[in-house]
Amino acid sequence: MEAFRKIDLRIGRIVSANVFVGVRKPAYQLQIDFGPIGIKRSSAQLTFAYEEPSALVGQLVTAVVNFPPRQIAKFMSEVLVTGFYVDEKRVMLMQPTCEVELGQRVFCGEPLGPGSETISFDDFLACKIVLGLVQQHENGFILDCGSHGMITSSVSMEAQVGKRLAFVLSENKMGHSEHSEHSGHSEHSGYSGYSGYPLTVQGDNTGIYFTADSSVSPGTILA
Repeated sequence: MEAFRKIDLRIGRIVSANVFVGVRKPAYQLQIDFGPIGIKRSSAQLTFAYEEPSALVGQLVTAVVNFPPRQIAKFMSEVLVTGFYVDEKRVMLMQPTCEVELGQRVFCGEPLGPGSETISFDDFLACKIVLGLVQQHENGFILDCGSHGMITSSVSMEAQVGKRLAFVLSENKMGHSEHSEHSGHSEHSGYSGYSGYPLTVQGDNTGIYFTADSSVSPGTILA
């Protein structure tokens, strides 16, 4: 959870998208409106999942806004748009389950850091955000993470059973084998020993969560 507190993850809306000409890896140049923090630019490798840039205009996105700006050719990319890999090429956006005020910060039920400190990409990778299928279990609620096994949900998710939502993974202090025995799943599962904290919007109590296209497999880590 400590890794997640460093990340300033905000909701924005794509207002323009253009093919990034002259780069080695196909990408789009995006302009994203983050409300009170303004319009930011991003180079995003979304061309295989969204074949026409017009398909992205108007879409809500979730982006890391406290990376240092990165010069790519003659374009300055200011934020990282997040998504889940479907395969080696296609990336689908992580998006809120309904309309959200632009610029809102994403959190997972615990106090966040100030969000202004610049972080590295390694900091982002250290924060494991996974897509899980919410299921009811005799001991509460669990997340089906596909080939990575099952993990427990940190909160009641009755209204979300059957939905695929994004969770932050946090290692349980009681250890892997004890957790596995408690939850009734093999301790050899990839995420055994973890609990999942659902992503939501800071200060919001209306049940807004984050999801991705149905082509994304449960257990996929946010990239």
